[in-house]
Amino acid sequence: MQKLPLYSICSLHDGAAIIKTKNLNKFTQLIAGCLSLSVISRTRPHKWCCHGYKFSHVKAVRDLAGPDIALKIDSNQGWDYPTAVANIQTMAPLNLEYSEQPLAAWDYENIRRLRDKVSLPICADESVFDEKDALKLVNLGAVDYLNIKLGKSAGIHTALKINAIAEAAGCKCMVGCFGESRLALSASAHLAMARPNIHFIDLDSAYSFKQDPVEGGMTYDDKVGGLIHLSDKPGLGASFKQEFLSDGSKIVI
Repeated sequence: MQKLPLYSICSLHDGAAIIKTKNLNKFTQLIAGCLSLSVISRTRPHKWCCHGYKFSHVKAVRDLAGPDIALKIDSNQGWDYPTAVANIQTMAPLNLEYSEQPLAAWDYENIRRLRDKVSLPICADESVFDEKDALKLVNLGAVDYLNIKLGKSAGIHTALKINAIAEAAGCKCMVGCFGESRLALSASAHLAMARPNIHFIDLDSAYSFKQDPVEGGMTYDDKVGGLIHLSDKPGLGASFKQEFLSDGSKIVI
């Protein structure tokens, strides 16, 4: 994510939030919207992601979540082609939204075969790190969606390229995350707000922190599940709290 500070610096120079900064236009057209968004994939407790492989497990989640909650499965490269076909076809009555990375990241051809075989949309995650991966996937017709993570793409610059390729091919994107604080999540949220082709949003890793080290930035709505608010302050609008930067911890090399 080495390019992320450059975007923050540019937007600070403009005195605008990242999604509004004119410098983003150097890479692709800027589309700014309102400073809150409804997260389609839902934040906790309304976000359900099934990592198990058994129909009974996924059905139990569907029964608990009810028919109106969007439900996806993410097998994290855990299936081979025959298993993926069998599992996805068996789960068809559960009204799933899509299957994320059902096969190994390198298995592009079988991902394409799987998409042709099943009716459930296929989303690539570990298969797409940069714009070259995105171009290969869409040229093969292997996927319906691409999962962009700034931690994979090394920041906003490559993420914009991935989204542009996907959009040109009629392929929607989602933005996901790793174990990130609200500082990094704010950058991902700005990206999602600036690009309407980013249709699914999964930015909930800050819930896993015992303490929140960030002040400002994106926040989760206290009352509405799945609603994120973004600051309109310059840059990311977020910074680390001083007490977390001066707690005495250090690394000696």
